[in-house]
Amino acid sequence: MISTPFDLQSQTARVALTFLTAGLYALAYVPLSGRFGAGVSVLIAIPVIVAAWSFGLRAGLVAGLLAFPLNTLLLKVAGEPGGNVLVRSGGMITLAVVALIGAVIGWLGDLRERQLKRELAARQRVERSLHDSELRFRRLFETAQDGILLLDAHTGQITEVNPFLIEMLGYSRDEFLGKKLWEVGAVRDIESSQIAFRELQEKGYIRYENLPLQTQDGRRIHVEFVSNVYQVDDTRVIQCNIRDITKRKERSADQFRLAIESAPTGMLMVDRSGTIVLVNAQIERLFGYERAELIGRPVETLVPARFRGRHPEYRTGFSHEPKARPMGGGRDLYGLRKDGTEVPIEIGLNPLRTTEGDFVLSSVTDVTERKRAEREEESLLEQLKTLNADLEERVRARTSE
Repeated sequence: MISTPFDLQSQTARVALTFLTAGLYALAYVPLSGRFGAGVSVLIAIPVIVAAWSFGLRAGLVAGLLAFPLNTLLLKVAGEPGGNVLVRSGGMITLAVVALIGAVIGWLGDLRERQLKRELAARQRVERSLHDSELRFRRLFETAQDGILLLDAHTGQITEVNPFLIEMLGYSRDEFLGKKLWEVGAVRDIESSQIAFRELQEKGYIRYENLPLQTQDGRRIHVEFVSNVYQVDDTRVIQCNIRDITKRKERSADQFRLAIESAPTGMLMVDRSGTIVLVNAQIERLFGYERAELIGRPVETLVPARFRGRHPEYRTGFSHEPKARPMGGGRDLYGLRKDGTEVPIEIGLNPLRTTEGDFVLSSVTDVTERKRAEREEESLLEQLKTLNADLEERVRARTSE
């Protein structure tokens, strides 16, 4: 039999209940029959129904058939002639009805039993499916080659972390669990993280192509960070997928440096404060400095003294309205070499926005030869003008003669 919230929990208990109701009926029969007569036999329906409902159709039929000999025995105990009384009083019809009731109740009990078995089988299939699904998820979670964090969407507290992320960042499992994302030492910009968490709660999705994190041993790595919110039963869960892109970024940085280094013009990059962070070989040749002498120094090092005072103002103006454009607005620009001489140059400005901050990449072109050619051209033009004027004067002189 299948146990339900309305059933007794064991077959022994159901047997005991059946015999208990039959015993109570037997004990009550003699005093009740003395008062109500053989009609009290109808109460045999109670133990019959209990047996039928507890054990099914066959038990109901057997109990119904046993009702006649049981009542006959009880009538004899009560001093009546047994079966004859039942026949004369119409009790046989009653017992037949009781047997029929037992059969019907048993049949209904069997139907209920089969239905409960089907429901139990379906529930077991669902439970197995859920178990298999949870097992697959756990295996994927544990073996994933990306870091995974699960967070409570309301509190932001970390509820689960996979082994790959523990290895990636070097923090123990206990250092993650129960903490908010920005409370783990890997995240340095706490305010931005809190803002991003509120945005995630509102939008349900957030993505960072290049997010810097710090490992437990102080190394700086770059990750691709994707986070989304989903519902599990009545609980909202945040899942964060974290992929280490440090090597990919290093390859990109190497390719960028290679492109800068192989450029035919001087390339120089400064940060928001105007500090030089990158130069190429053309800059070294143009200004006469070694690379190490320029990295970390202010870009004003390369600006002639007469222009140096206003140069920070120009940098600030560009940072407020960053866009690719030539520098100088038509003015002649000059750079200051290490030996103190000046060189005419042209500069193109290109703003770069990265996860590590804002930078300006400048292309610097030596226009000394072009300026010399322009001066020679101007000199030739002046000579031509002079010759032309002299020739016109001679023509006028001859004409006057």
